[in-house]
Amino acid sequence: MPARTGCGGAAATSPAGESTGRHREHAGTVLSDDPGELFRAHWWPAVATLTRLLGDLEAGEDAVQDACALALTVWPREGTPANPKAWLIGVARHEAVDRIRRERLRAGKEAEAMRGLGREIPAGPRTSAAAVPGVTAPASALAEDQLGLIFACCHPALDPAVRVGLTLRCVCGLSTADIAAAFLVPEPTMAQRLVRAKRKIRQAGISLRMPEPPGLTERLDAVLRVVYLVFTQGHRAAAGPALVRGELCDQAIALSRALAALLPARQHGVSGPDCHP
Repeated sequence: MPARTGCGGAAATSPAGESTGRHREHAGTVLSDDPGELFRAHWWPAVATLTRLLGDLEAGEDAVQDACALALTVWPREGTPANPKAWLIGVARHEAVDRIRRERLRAGKEAEAMRGLGREIPAGPRTSAAAVPGVTAPASALAEDQLGLIFACCHPALDPAVRVGLTLRCVCGLSTADIAAAFLVPEPTMAQRLVRAKRKIRQAGISLRMPEPPGLTERLDAVLRVVYLVFTQGHRAAAGPALVRGELCDQAIALSRALAALLPARQHGVSGPDCHP
């Protein structure tokens, strides 16, 4: 299935194609009502959670993509939910179950996925923002999911070049078109690279969990190399009219800060592009 480039990517906007500019407060944090900003803010934890539940990165991303597409229809009509992340994860779980039911590739697959999702969810689209159950997983579990996802995207078994694109797509939520533009390749070419990488993760049985301590340092080095490559790709553009691609630099800095928060620097020596003089 070709990689899609809509709601999860950086280009996601409100139906009118413009930022609403509205902000509100949730749990002490000021949030924007612009769908594109909300999708980018919650893309990583949503994809990480669905990937763990389904045991498949491609299926997890597709489920969150479906939830984002539904949000573009529901939120303008009913209002942005108080907890957009919980809404997206809840709807994505529901969409994933519906997708598995429709496909019915084998009898055992549906039963296994249902057990992973934890409970039976009725069929049919859940279109009301208020009707979606909240996600009650503790913050530590969500952090584990997020770390598991980025470690999978940066796994040494994957080609170094594709690790950057896969991280930008699955962790940062950039659209395939934006990633292709950054690497100066046609969008279909980048889409195929990403699809092949996600399928290799599945076929090679690459773990979607955070590595155990014995191998953590080595694996963390691979993740940090990807962060620096993202920053370098933006700071020292090899080609194209722009000498600096600010959006890539911003993504690298955001990744380094997120890793520092999820893996405290005092314990794991995490630093990033914005941590150096």
